[in-house]
Amino acid sequence: AGSVTGGSGGGDAAIRTISSDRGTIVITSTATVAASAGSGIAIQTHTAGFSGSVNPEDDGTATITSEGTIIGDIRLNAGDDTLRLRDGSFEGAIYGGDGNNLVEISAAVTYTGSRILDGGGGDN
Repeated sequence: AGSVTGGSGGGDAAIRTISSDRGTIVITSTATVAASAGSGIAIQTHTAGFSGSVNPEDDGTATITSEGTIIGDIRLNAGDDTLRLRDGSFEGAIYGGDGNNLVEISAAVTYTGSRILDGGGGDN
């Protein structure tokens, strides 16, 4: 069991990735990821360029799988991201960002809060 809570700043997420390569986040059934009151962001992903600016070969694609508890928004920025909520609970909004994103929410998930699913700029 464990928990991760975001910082107090306006843009601080509990989990934040900045990468020019693919990455995976797995939240187990006994884990809790919670946004701080200041940011409201539980998980935020970013594509970063290896050389500073983002190039076509930079792939900050994130795959997030959760069976635990997520409290706060999920922001999938650039990249063809995948979000799988398989079990547990989620309270917040999902923002797709740029890229072709896939979101799967199992019937087993308790989903409360706002019902925002913003597909972003890709084919969502």
